[in-house]
Amino acid sequence: MKNVGSYIPTSICPLPRLPWINWKETRPAQMLGLNKAEARALKERGYGLEKLELWKKYRGCNTQQELFYLLDSVDTMDATNILENDLPLARTVNYLKKQNRTSYYLMDYLRMAERAGMDMSQEAVRWPKNLRAAHDRAMNAEAAVRADTDECANAFREMSERCAGLAWEKDGICIRVAERPSELVQEGNVLHHCVGGYSKSHAQGKIILFIRHSRRPDRSWYTLNIDVRTKAEIQLHGYGNEFADGKKLQINKKVLAFVSDWRREVLDKWTLPQKPKKKAKAG
Repeated sequence: MKNVGSYIPTSICPLPRLPWINWKETRPAQMLGLNKAEARALKERGYGLEKLELWKKYRGCNTQQELFYLLDSVDTMDATNILENDLPLARTVNYLKKQNRTSYYLMDYLRMAERAGMDMSQEAVRWPKNLRAAHDRAMNAEAAVRADTDECANAFREMSERCAGLAWEKDGICIRVAERPSELVQEGNVLHHCVGGYSKSHAQGKIILFIRHSRRPDRSWYTLNIDVRTKAEIQLHGYGNEFADGKKLQINKKVLAFVSDWRREVLDKWTLPQKPKKKAKAG
């Protein structure tokens, strides 16, 4: 019986393709396309073939010191990502170390911030002090932009316009209908509840209204959900749906009184306007 223990087919362990190596050369440095100083420095650092390839590809675009600093500081995947996206090498490495994040997390944030329409020329946007918090904000901002352009956004705005007459103010408290899907996303993010996913039901008549302090109308406080066809209250919630540290909290009594007055003075007397007719297309 033949001993096949030492036989390894090349199909199982294929040789790496290294088109950047000049196999006609006999000396290692020239074979790799390096001068003696480069070959010595790279050997001392113990770089593998992938980092050697990165060195060759990008050495003409960066200083030797910065490129060494990058390759010494991060793994090959991070180094490739930083180089391919033309990020400043030393600054990016130092920033990621401070934030304890990868280059992929940074690039994910930058892409979302750009899609959300943020001003990428601002230093504070490109290099936020807290990358994790900025990443979450950019994700929410992008979701808000997407919400305002999705297929139900027009129906949402149309329903909001029909319900605009429900706005009211009394004793330092005001109420108004949500105007855009992105406002639901923002409201849910601030108050830590799930109203951000209610765009479709709002467009169908189970509308969302914001209850705010009159002196701070842009600051989220309570969220009211009403079915305008039956005028039934579906839910009323503030921060965290009134749960904190495992305890159920009570809704502010002034808010409850305000909603009761609003229902009596406004909602009960109000009728949902007819849906506006679509204009006929010109022939």
